[in-house]
Amino acid sequence: MDRTLKNAPWWCLELSPHLDQSFSAFESIVTYIMDKFVPVKKIRSKQFAPVWLTSEYKLLQQASNALRKKAQISGDDNNWSAFRSLRNNVNLK
Repeated sequence: MDRTLKNAPWWCLELSPHLDQSFSAFESIVTYIMDKFVPVKKIRSKQFAPVWLTSEYKLLQQASNALRKKAQISGDDNNWSAFRSLRNNVNLK
């Protein structure tokens, strides 16, 4: 890292006539060096469940999913109507 810092093209900062260009060049050099030597640690933020997602809603949703699967497998009209009724109930909660 020492060698990289010493050999970085710092001279280009003196060549640019405007402060904005000098800063941009400086930032590019520092970013390159940091990307090369500083490790990146990826972290996950915890996702909190929405307030409206209650245990009652989850149970209704699971029951609705189970009825849909049962209706798809059997193809029975009674199972489909039971699924639609429960699905509509879940959507209203």
